[in-house]
Formats: sequence, structure tokens, C-alpha cells
Amino acid sequence: MARVRELGGSVEALGEEDEEGEEDPESAARFGRFKLCRDDQGSLFGLHEPPPAR
Repeated sequence: MARVRELGGSVEALGEEDEEGEEDPESAARFGRFKLCRDDQGSLFGLHEPPPAR
């Protein structure tokens, strides 16, 4: 997420985060992490980080 912001983009809230913007650790461990982002031109895109291999 830092790189997206570094390049002039932003990270959108999905509504699944708590007040600090953190995801549920149990959900992230099972499904991975996903964030919606906007680039510096306003185009929407998503970033997904798969969960760690077991």
C-alpha cells in the first residue's frame, strides 16, 4: 500500500476493516488480504495478497 501512495494513488476502504483500517486477522489468514486502490489518474484497481501456504 505504501508504494501505491508513493506513486500518487490512494487506498479505498472496503468496509471490512476496523477503525484503524486493519482487517480481521482470521479472515486474512484464511482468504488473504485485498485492497481496492485508485491510481494517480483515478482508475480503480485491486491488490490481492494470498494467505500464507500451510
